[in-house]
Amino acid sequence: MSFVHYRIVLKLLSPLHIGKRKYRNLMETREYVPGRTLWGALTARITRDHFDGEANRYGEVGDFLIENFRFGYLWPSLDGKKPYFPWEHDDFDYLLKFGYMGQPIDYDKKATEEGQLHEAEFIGPKTRDGQQVYLIGDLWIKSSALTDVEKVEVGLDSKIIPLKGVFDSLQLGGERNYGWGRVAVEEFPKVPDSVALGGIEVENGDKVVLKFPKGAHVTAHVLAAEWEGMKPVDIKLHGKLHGPIEPLTGYEMKEPGKWGISTPPICYEPGTFYPAVENPATTAHPPIKLAIGKFGILVSLNGSGGEKDKR
Repeated sequence: MSFVHYRIVLKLLSPLHIGKRKYRNLMETREYVPGRTLWGALTARITRDHFDGEANRYGEVGDFLIENFRFGYLWPSLDGKKPYFPWEHDDFDYLLKFGYMGQPIDYDKKATEEGQLHEAEFIGPKTRDGQQVYLIGDLWIKSSALTDVEKVEVGLDSKIIPLKGVFDSLQLGGERNYGWGRVAVEEFPKVPDSVALGGIEVENGDKVVLKFPKGAHVTAHVLAAEWEGMKPVDIKLHGKLHGPIEPLTGYEMKEPGKWGISTPPICYEPGTFYPAVENPATTAHPPIKLAIGKFGILVSLNGSGGEKDKR
């Protein structure tokens, strides 16, 4: 079963904080929106808007998205056409990152809570020199799940869900009570199967496979150790990747109405470099082929998973 390839272009309307780590009082943000974050936001929005927020529907909607969607990561853009990758632009932090200092209030004491001063780092909706910021990325949807390819509508439990409307009402990341993470759909076109964000070649069949050439940076997390039946990148075959490794933690609904932290996959971070050195086994420089698995994590073609029965 093949996938239909769409390019998502979202206009950032408010500050965006995607939690990465906390260092003393500073809550750092990621430079991108991971597939897990996008999956969670879509699951919540669809369940609330189309299933009245029924607790037992969250798991059903989440499983539907995992089985039928393949998520690319969303990256900032200054023109809505091409990504502004941090490894290509030394001024990324200067132009796009800001900080907000805050402290919770104890309303009973009519005073701020002691010891709770914090600073939240965020991607601004406008750059430091006033340019509009967009988020762009790829989304692949199984053709069997689409009821209308051009309108980008999917069918779930006899309901027709227009995805453009869902994306238009999303809030992404943290600090949402303060209005952060709001976006609006700028474009949602169907695009050719052959090229993903950053000019990466795509193979589209029963799996969505990205082909990263030597010297490229990966645009999503890459699995570094086996997780939920999915296989990590084979460094014996492809050579070592150069980049930091992290456990990718996040909340999932364990049962209706109850959320918990799932067992985290161990991954190379986005931006990890695939060095242009000769593979000892050959004089050629073949690309590294990685399939898009659960939450948009890139995994080995052997046992890539993604569907509900392989999680």
